[in-house]
Amino acid sequence: MYDGVSDADVTVLAVDTPSNDDGRIDWAREAAAEATGETLADSSDRHLVVVKSTAEE
Repeated sequence: MYDGVSDADVTVLAVDTPSNDDGRIDWAREAAAEATGETLADSSDRHLVVVKSTAEE
């Protein structure tokens, strides 16, 4: 799923960010950011990662 990330200059992560019952953000979606970081960890090239969080209503 993340194979093409290391070949790109920019990655845009657009994931929903649902809230818990108490109103705090549910960070379960941060797995996408972690996987992207792990994919790029061995690269010495510059790479822009844009994170767009959306709230469900």
